[in-house]
Amino acid sequence: MTLTLSDSVNLEYSLTCAVCLDTLFNPYALGCGHLFCKGCACSSASVFLFEGPKAAPKGAKCPVCRAVGVYANSVHLAELDLLLKNRCRDYWKERMQSERTEMVKQSKIYWECQTKFAIGYGH
Repeated sequence: MTLTLSDSVNLEYSLTCAVCLDTLFNPYALGCGHLFCKGCACSSASVFLFEGPKAAPKGAKCPVCRAVGVYANSVHLAELDLLLKNRCRDYWKERMQSERTEMVKQSKIYWECQTKFAIGYGH
């Protein structure tokens, strides 16, 4: 799927995530301008989905151009997300369920690690 913006400048953006190669879901633009699904951006930066791309370490690199420090300036593209939700309802519902399942799984892992750390396991 491709989105073409036209006014004084003709810009063309692919609506395919470069990581999962699927239509963008919960899209984020990194500081370098590359677009990714929130889950793919988080995975690429080695952060939990519930933390979001902005929680990425300063040295995290864009999976496409390898630019450093682009996660701090990431932006959720809410309007594009709404457009895709309205145009691709079945796809969006399926991905939403999948993303919720993954977020619960990651949250469980995170809190299990926090609990073990708090009570002194692993020392």
